[in-house]
Amino acid sequence: MEKEKVFNQLAPSLPSKSLKKNRMVVSIIELKIIRDKVVLRKLNDMLAQKLFYDPPATIKYWEKGYYKTIECEINKFDSERNKLEVLENGEKVLLSMDCIVIIE
Repeated sequence: MEKEKVFNQLAPSLPSKSLKKNRMVVSIIELKIIRDKVVLRKLNDMLAQKLFYDPPATIKYWEKGYYKTIECEINKFDSERNKLEVLENGEKVLLSMDCIVIIE
């Protein structure tokens, strides 16, 4: 389902000259979707572990064009805003889940 949705969005921009080239683009899209799901599952697993068992964490995230790292304690996850609330030196910091790359 998800592959078809992505392909249909990209289909108008695909060149119609070469079927082989179109298949290669579709294969690349499929690989990206699978990789994104695996990465997201690993990130969610680590977040759950940190929330319930081991709150201290090192988080690498993307902000304003740069990767940043924060050493903090995970406080809670705000599902309505898709933000992770962490405590860095006693101060609350909100991190967008879309920008988080690694939780260790």
